[in-house]
Amino acid sequence: MSGSVILPCYIYDKNSYRRYVRWIRYMDKFIKPHLGYDRIILLDNNSDIKFLQKLKATVHTEDNECLAVGRNDLFVYRYNKFYGRTGHLSYPYYWRSVYQLPKFKGTFYQSDKYYWIDSDVYIVKPEFIEHIKNQNTGFIRYMDRKYQWGESILMTINRDSYHLLTEHEIANGGWLNRNDEAESTLPKTLIDNTFNGGRYPEEGKQQDDSMYWIGQVNSKNYKVKFNE
Repeated sequence: MSGSVILPCYIYDKNSYRRYVRWIRYMDKFIKPHLGYDRIILLDNNSDIKFLQKLKATVHTEDNECLAVGRNDLFVYRYNKFYGRTGHLSYPYYWRSVYQLPKFKGTFYQSDKYYWIDSDVYIVKPEFIEHIKNQNTGFIRYMDRKYQWGESILMTINRDSYHLLTEHEIANGGWLNRNDEAESTLPKTLIDNTFNGGRYPEEGKQQDDSMYWIGQVNSKNYKVKFNE
């Protein structure tokens, strides 16, 4: 089953723009040949349009206004309203993006399967790619072995589990003032602990051969290597 890679997006300066460029290039070169996804969809928190155009993406607003025509496998769904953080655990733009997925039914952005891969997440081994590619049912969150939680930055969300988002207690606007950990509140059918991965770069730990994915790669100096 093919699917779409989807993630929240907010580009606010040149450094954040470069982070997305680095991640997109990595996905194009190393992940797409193995995963075979149809497209990348950036759910954008009203970023400056000049940065989005520089990505060479096709950009539409939530009102379906076309702001830029670019690649046919890289799309930006740009929200009209910007939501900033109001506290340490406040991520309203993240929650809005998660609960957008069922609303794409019947639209161009509809997909039978979404791979939620944040822009600071790098999959570094093909075995993990093959694993998630074959998971075609359920709402799967991958175990972060550093923090021992089911991740919010790396998930596979299949069509048969979209109802978990529409039924969830904060699906209909309650997300706006949410101020707790997504890792403890997101729905799930499985927390998958098959492969080692986690937010190891937060503690300065470099990638090693035991890791199949790494999260929180925010420094341009952090070296990521895809191991064929």
